[in-house]
Amino acid sequence: MKSLKTYLLAAAAILLPTIGHAFPDGPVTLIVPYNPGGSSDVVTRVLAEGLERQLGNTVVVKNVAGAGGALGWREARDAEPDGHTFALWVDSLAVMEVTKAADLKSSDFAAACQFGEVPLTIFANSEKGPKSLAELKEMSDARPGAVGIGMGYGTPAQFAAAIARNELTDTLQLVNIGGGANKKAAVLGGHIASAIEPVPGVRAQHQSGELNIIAVLSDERLAGLDAPTAREQGVNLTVSLSYGLIAPKDTPSEAIDAVCGAVSGLADDAEFQERLSGIDVTWRYGASDDWAGRLSEITSATADVGRTLGFE
Repeated sequence: MKSLKTYLLAAAAILLPTIGHAFPDGPVTLIVPYNPGGSSDVVTRVLAEGLERQLGNTVVVKNVAGAGGALGWREARDAEPDGHTFALWVDSLAVMEVTKAADLKSSDFAAACQFGEVPLTIFANSEKGPKSLAELKEMSDARPGAVGIGMGYGTPAQFAAAIARNELTDTLQLVNIGGGANKKAAVLGGHIASAIEPVPGVRAQHQSGELNIIAVLSDERLAGLDAPTAREQGVNLTVSLSYGLIAPKDTPSEAIDAVCGAVSGLADDAEFQERLSGIDVTWRYGASDDWAGRLSEITSATADVGRTLGFE
């Protein structure tokens, strides 16, 4: 018969590898729910490089595109919660939840941490378009329903356009144009007066004079970008997209703390901060509890706007 001591030693041998071991103890995968080369992919790769320096471990970026991001987020949701799989959060997930475009919601995941924000812009044709928000409002009020602001249906841009219309004038028409390339082509061709797009998508054409950012929807002017904020123009309009990490439900808190501790350490990583600024992402760190609260706020605010657009 085995002694009590033998049983205790056997139990200790089982428990020791799983209690108090360091996370991550293998490669970390960051799932991007979009194709390579887009803004979400670029920012995740910048983050991955910084995390590798902080963790001293391999960080793999995995692109799982399809269904507007749903395929990638489903894979992340259903992954083994072993602390080695995280996914990029963008506000499209909140829009997807509100519009019921997929069987996904933010509460399907563990909130890991936030690391950045990207302000949206309202832009126009440099030669023939409005030069300010006041001029856009004046044009719209003179021709109710005939002056448009371009967006993509079922995207954060649609919800931002609805907020802009609410702050400017209800005569402004929301026009479903599609993605960034379509919006820019429509504005350049004079088919619509203005459109919504994140800063990275229009910075280069604004600086070349091809397009004109008439308002950046941030609290303050962005460094190196000669474009006014909406607030400078007397319009209380600030809309940014959030970047952060989420993980499968039941991911160990030790794993989230280890990875997000490394993310937090990037605040002092000059190379990372320079690269982040270079792609127009504003550093904003939020630990797990703060990030969970922020995700709740984003989803609630998105639902409020969604109701005005007919999404119940």
